[in-house]
Amino acid sequence: IGGGMWVEGNASVTLEGGTRVEGNTVGGGGGGLAALGNASVTITGGSIVQGNTAGQGGGGGLAALGNASVTITGNSKVQANTAGGSGGGVYVFGYARLAVAGASSISNNKAAWGGGGLDAEGNASVTITGGSSLHGNMANMSGGGVFVSEKAQVAITNSSVHGNSAGEAGGGLVVIDSASLTITGSIVANNTSNWGGGGVCAQDTANVVITSSVVNGNT
Repeated sequence: IGGGMWVEGNASVTLEGGTRVEGNTVGGGGGGLAALGNASVTITGGSIVQGNTAGQGGGGGLAALGNASVTITGNSKVQANTAGGSGGGVYVFGYARLAVAGASSISNNKAAWGGGGLDAEGNASVTITGGSSLHGNMANMSGGGVFVSEKAQVAITNSSVHGNSAGEAGGGLVVIDSASLTITGSIVANNTSNWGGGGVCAQDTANVVITSSVVNGNT
């Protein structure tokens, strides 16, 4: 795992000043970067994680596992990555935490399974805030933009999920099992799916709360 960078234990890494992690390949998860254990990674200052590939694992761009914490902020980008599994851009699993803020984006990533842009599983926690976006991502299966499963929690505030596509359900977002999704003051627009739930698809005992938001133009 971790084709370009492997960060574990209690290590702390900051990528700043337009740093680029690109063109890396790994057979497992985290094509560009993998954070494990109690590691902390901050991607800021317009830095970019792009063009990385995870073979059969999750997270073409990056994977956060265990109790790791990853922050993407300051107009940084995770883009044009590919996963042979789930989470074309980002894969978050276990008790890992992901924060996307400061007009940052997860875009134009592809997953062979679910979650073209982002896949959150286990007890993962994800926040997307501050004018950030997930757009142009594609999943061959479900959740073109975001796939949330098991007991994972995703909160999207003042941000957008638009122009994503899924071969199966949930062009924008899919929430299954006992996972939860909250969308506040945000836009879910122009996403497409072949099966249904162009914008949002909720199944099983998933909990979804949408407040003061717009869901439009999805098919």
